[in-house]
Amino acid sequence: EPELAVAWAFTKDGDELYLVIRGGVVAYDPWNKKTYPVDATDVLFSLWRAVRLNLPGGAQWMIDSFIDVNASQVLSESEFEQVLSEGLVAVYHGKSVEVVSMSELLGVFNYAGTTAGVVKLKMKFPYAPILHILTTGIASVIPMEYALGDKYEAALAESNYGKNPSAWAKYVIPGEEDPSYRLLKDKPVSTGPYYVADYREGS
Repeated sequence: EPELAVAWAFTKDGDELYLVIRGGVVAYDPWNKKTYPVDATDVLFSLWRAVRLNLPGGAQWMIDSFIDVNASQVLSESEFEQVLSEGLVAVYHGKSVEVVSMSELLGVFNYAGTTAGVVKLKMKFPYAPILHILTTGIASVIPMEYALGDKYEAALAESNYGKNPSAWAKYVIPGEEDPSYRLLKDKPVSTGPYYVADYREGS
């Protein structure tokens, strides 16, 4: 069921998946008592970062096996409308519906709220179960601004606001020494109804 992505559609040949991101979502940082807005850039950054970290024994293969994160990108709603005009296929509740506009696509999912950009995921090959993989923990979305701190603005600009995610390689290093990994391991943030207020390591 739609949560952070309110609607999705594949190209007819299945080589691209588009996710329309819900507007108005914030992540809560209980450590600094701040909120961070979550948008399409945060979604792509989170998937890209999971692959980049390549943690030992991690589940990043679930993303990397099917999605070319460096060939994926963030689109505005108006850019997405141009893609939609060529026709995409919305897959929802066991039905495949061809759509040619944002209003048609959102109508398939019965969504009438605001949106926060669109993520284009470039598939390595058509793989419909990718939707199920995107509901697992490895695909959890974190706010890029929280993860990168004072490097956020530079990383955002250098990637042309998610058009060239490979530019983020300068800001995230593979492995457990990555600063964003250490930060989120010790001080997690979340968008859901609960947050980590306190924990004792090893208990």
